[in-house]
Amino acid sequence: MYEAAKVIYEKVIPHVVDFLQTHGEHARFQFTGHSLGGSIAVLVSLMLLIRNVVRCSMVEPVVTFGSPFVLCGGRKLLDELTLDDAQIYNVIMHRDIVPRGFSCNIPGFLSSILKLFKRSLHSHPCLNE
Repeated sequence: MYEAAKVIYEKVIPHVVDFLQTHGEHARFQFTGHSLGGSIAVLVSLMLLIRNVVRCSMVEPVVTFGSPFVLCGGRKLLDELTLDDAQIYNVIMHRDIVPRGFSCNIPGFLSSILKLFKRSLHSHPCLNE
């Protein structure tokens, strides 16, 4: 997923820079996407922030529709960027399996079973929340 986000980032960055030059401090960005495109929208938004291309105040919440989760470390990255949970808004239909296919929300009993089979999973962030 990150590899795809890097390709999109490289295509978007010239437009972002142009927009910043035109609008300066008043520039605002919002990313959105459906399914895997939504996950890439989250990553591109975060890449712009982490690489100091834009400030947090310039980025509106990312809105995704049926997108797989991409922040397996939980809130750690959002905390480092001083962003709250509202920065990523994901709309999911109750029977949509795509967003859950890559889910980090693993139930406790399944987490325990996985840890029995592979010792390195004891410290995995998705299994220790």
